[in-house]
Amino acid sequence: MAQGAPIKVTLVASADEEGQNGLGDEVQIMTQAVIDEYNDTQTGGPTIELQVLDSQGVSEAKLAQEAAGSLALVSCVNEKPCLLQAKVAKALNIPLLGPMTGDMALRDKAWAGTVLPVRPSNADALKNALRALSTMRVKKLGVLVQGDAYGQDLEAVLGTLKLPEGLEIAAKETIDSKSAWPALTQRLQGAGVTAVLLLSDHVPTANALVSYWNSRRKTAAAYTPTMMHLDGLAVPEYAEKAAGYPGGSMFVTVVPSPWGGRRQAQRDYQALAQSKGIYRASYGSFEAFLNARVLVNAVRNGKATTPAKLAQYIHSSPISLGGLSLRYVAGKNDTTGFLDLAVLGGDGSFRH
Repeated sequence: MAQGAPIKVTLVASADEEGQNGLGDEVQIMTQAVIDEYNDTQTGGPTIELQVLDSQGVSEAKLAQEAAGSLALVSCVNEKPCLLQAKVAKALNIPLLGPMTGDMALRDKAWAGTVLPVRPSNADALKNALRALSTMRVKKLGVLVQGDAYGQDLEAVLGTLKLPEGLEIAAKETIDSKSAWPALTQRLQGAGVTAVLLLSDHVPTANALVSYWNSRRKTAAAYTPTMMHLDGLAVPEYAEKAAGYPGGSMFVTVVPSPWGGRRQAQRDYQALAQSKGIYRASYGSFEAFLNARVLVNAVRNGKATTPAKLAQYIHSSPISLGGLSLRYVAGKNDTTGFLDLAVLGGDGSFRH
């Protein structure tokens, strides 16, 4: 790309009615805000043009046609659109930077070098969850495994980890949205389980489980173990159902609290959001901010003159961004260098 020529980046907008309850809008607004900020302040370098396509009705052929000449696709949302964009990115030989959700389907080796998500490795996420449960003095843990490749992969990694001292897996169950929750609950209770670890990113299954336990909360048969989740369930459509669950809901997160201020990246995000009239801070829009900042910093520093050079820059080493160490590596070893826990509040919001 010639110096000074606009650089095209493509984002496929995910409509709220696809199930993310605002995440698609948040991603689009924050990505545009970061690019606008760059265009308003850069001098002497190329501008960035964000091309936004509607995910509803966009075919693989149409996306390939429209995205041709793009430096990258950025911040996809939801499994089906993410898979579509991964196919197109691979065909065009451009990176897909920062899938937001549904990216578990993109961890296959087939996407290595194409898909660059900010997600923790399975081992890192599980270790963080187990440490937190141990700190809470949980002794007997129940593990609920989603009955598909995602759950089985996590179960296999869990089997390789050394449990914190004093913590044991007292029960393990395979689950899906039609599981017999009463019988499963009896088995967990019989094993003395006081906390459960959900190896799942399937919202209908998680919703069915928490709905059943909530339905018993005011009866003599109430059972409300602490629920620990990985980041795959930290989405609004599950948070709405789990809000107010009396046993407590915890989530491993891959970015710091968007409401905090200890790191420069958090303060920069909040200042930009307010300047653009975005007053609803969220994990989703903060992650979109980080993805877009990595992209514009690469362009500003001359590291993104071609899609191949952008991918090389992102792969080369951890990227320091406002106090965070971001590592984008394709496959199952992705990490931000930051893992934390969020607690779901009674109002459905996540708290650091």
